[in-house]
Amino acid sequence: MERSLENFPIFATLMMDFLVHDST
Repeated sequence: MERSLENFPIFATLMMDFLVHDST
C-alpha cells in the first residue's frame, strides 16, 4: 500500500497537467 501512496502524487500531477491543458 505504501507504493500506492508514493504513486498518488505522480498521478495527481498528471491529472492536474491534463486539467490545465484541457482548461487552456
